[in-house]
Amino acid sequence: MTRFPSIRRNSGGLFSQTDTRELELSVFDKPSPMDEDDCLYQLHDFCHDNHIHVSWDMQFRFACFYDFDYEKTKDSIVKKHRCRYLYLRMEAALVDQFMTQALFPLPGLKTKHTNSEVIYFCPAKYQPSQKGGDLLVDNLCYILNQGCRTERGCRNGMAFLANMHGFSARNIHHGTIVKMVQMLQGDMVPTKIEFVIIVDPPAIFTRAWKAAKKAINGTLFKKVYFIRQERLGEFLMDGYKEFLPDEFSSGWRDVNEIVEDYVDLMRYQDEHNR
Repeated sequence: MTRFPSIRRNSGGLFSQTDTRELELSVFDKPSPMDEDDCLYQLHDFCHDNHIHVSWDMQFRFACFYDFDYEKTKDSIVKKHRCRYLYLRMEAALVDQFMTQALFPLPGLKTKHTNSEVIYFCPAKYQPSQKGGDLLVDNLCYILNQGCRTERGCRNGMAFLANMHGFSARNIHHGTIVKMVQMLQGDMVPTKIEFVIIVDPPAIFTRAWKAAKKAINGTLFKKVYFIRQERLGEFLMDGYKEFLPDEFSSGWRDVNEIVEDYVDLMRYQDEHNR
């Protein structure tokens, strides 16, 4: 039983109806250190007293991102609680964007040491345009939101895995790069990123990296790794190849199946959680 009887739990999950039961957000079910409790209770009182309508789940997400620092969490909630990026739904143009198969989560795959879920990005599939760039940012943000639907997800964060095979100059759009960096470092929505793993970057990627470095903060910069595909096992869990998309030479999973299953499930859940 939760210590806060008024909290409403939202079911959610990835890729199967069985999984959704395991992904119910129960952020207050387990004891937490007193400083966490103090932060959460103060946030509740602050939001209530100032008529800021933010769910318990969202309060916990913000607090976890800021390591339960009350002042930082409060200030961020005041600034961002109405941000549209926090409330995206799998519908209309966002569905079409996911079906480009450029950016999606990898079900079942976790990092080796942080047990973080993994986001997959294939920038060679991205065709820059103003509309397309905005949708790609929405695409990323939607995944980040889904990754924070559980206490474990909030605490463990996510990893960003970029497969640079086929990347060329036509895939570079500096504005989109900057916005994606801002998303990954929590400037727009609060989600912890444990690693950014860039696999087999070609020489042309230096142009994109220069744009990214101008926007990236010191914390995220330290989490960026440029590696060859053979080193993925240093970052991902044992048996990771079973969950990698077949766009990697060592991957087994069919990309069409991964994306279609994810989109179908998220559309169903968003429709029934209105």
